[in-house]
Amino acid sequence: MLVRVCPQWMADRRGVQRTDVAASHQILKEKLKKEDIEEIGARVHTDEDINELIARTPEEIELFNQMDEEEKKEIEKKKARGASPPPPRLMADREVPAWLQVLVLRVLLLS
Repeated sequence: MLVRVCPQWMADRRGVQRTDVAASHQILKEKLKKEDIEEIGARVHTDEDINELIARTPEEIELFNQMDEEEKKEIEKKKARGASPPPPRLMADREVPAWLQVLVLRVLLLS
């Protein structure tokens, strides 16, 4: 089956898409301006929260929590010996890959 598309309709449609993108960017900018730094910090998960999210069974939650405790003890031992502290576990904003930044922006637009 052949379908003919009117060139004018295609041109009009492209204009609509550009408008939609511009409107989406504006909405995103407004949402980001409204975000409060304290709210962003409140959404950070603790180790225990993350363990519950990734565990498949209650036994895994206990295992993951135990692993975290052992890691904390090991870090304290190293500090006591004068070793330098390990690097932070979270990424700095400048370390987040561009593809992930785009994904986050898209999610924000949809929410």
